[in-house]
Amino acid sequence: MCLSTSNKEGKVSSRHLLLRRLDEDGIVVMTDGRSRKSQDLAENPYAAAAFLWSYNEDGKKINRQVRLEGRVEEMTQSSCQEIWEREPLFCKIRANICSQGVPTDWQEHKDKHDRMYQDFLAGKVDPQMPSHVVFYKVVPTFMEFYYAFDNYIGDRLAFHGDGKQAKVWKKERIMA
Repeated sequence: MCLSTSNKEGKVSSRHLLLRRLDEDGIVVMTDGRSRKSQDLAENPYAAAAFLWSYNEDGKKINRQVRLEGRVEEMTQSSCQEIWEREPLFCKIRANICSQGVPTDWQEHKDKHDRMYQDFLAGKVDPQMPSHVVFYKVVPTFMEFYYAFDNYIGDRLAFHGDGKQAKVWKKERIMA
């Protein structure tokens, strides 16, 4: 999914992340707490996310998109431990050796990765969740679902939430 955040000056930044968990009240992502997106969210705890599927099925070109906007809440590591436990090894290694967005000497960085990987294979290390790993939940107050195929006009459904715990959603069709 593409996640967009903005800092306190309103400068927008987008990047692609993996949806790590879908909760009843929002979507959970994992990232480096030292990253630009974490700094943006500390200054402005709102985000927008978009998921896009474009594919061919039975000779038709299908386009689907889900968008959501809402406030972002930082979660505790303990409430997301199961996400870390099912992470692929390469993600765990990356989380342990990377400081997102910081310039690096590529060969030195790769060598550090390879050493940790070899240590894992030799049973010397099991990458633990570093303290800088953070989890955020995007709690939507707006959601949009888009569907179109071939050259036909798209269908868009928008849902506006009341922003409260017991969500009340207003549904409307909007133009594509």
